[in-house]
Amino acid sequence: MNRYYWSGICTQNRLVALQTITPVIDRYAIILHSQRYSDLAISFTLEVEEEEVQQFYEALATLLSLKPFVPSRPGKKPDCRVLLSITFTQGSGSLKSEIPSVPG
Repeated sequence: MNRYYWSGICTQNRLVALQTITPVIDRYAIILHSQRYSDLAISFTLEVEEEEVQQFYEALATLLSLKPFVPSRPGKKPDCRVLLSITFTQGSGSLKSEIPSVPG
């Protein structure tokens, strides 16, 4: 199984960016794990079919600033892991989620 390590930078607000990035991830990959680090970064462990890795990268590259990608030689298994880390430049480092008060 091939593993790819991608690191991207996003200049949009985290919530807006995730609304545009999530459909691309859903189209090409299965999310195995995600970890959010305040509002500055998020990381994903994804499973992708090896034959779709290049298309997935190109789709993400339209939304993020990604480092250049050189695919490995195809493995014998049909799927691979992509470890994707996204940094948000508009983050403040303090993630706060407002919870509305519920009467009762």
